[in-house]
Amino acid sequence: MPILNPDDKAALEHALQELDYPAPRDKVLEMALMNNAPRAAIDAIQELPETADFHDREQLRDALGVDVPGIRPTGGWE
Repeated sequence: MPILNPDDKAALEHALQELDYPAPRDKVLEMALMNNAPRAAIDAIQELPETADFHDREQLRDALGVDVPGIRPTGGWE
């Protein structure tokens, strides 16, 4: 899975801020592309299983490996 740097994470959060949950992988990918998410973020989404369905933001963040286990930032995905 591509490693997302802090700028990529911030850009991805911005690109997906209007995403409604639950959201299947294709909807996440579509919104990321539509909102010009960085290439590394697009690649990370594309590597998720095609059948993935995310019930909330936390589940999507975990699937993308955005968070460090045990640490949940309150201000965003950085």
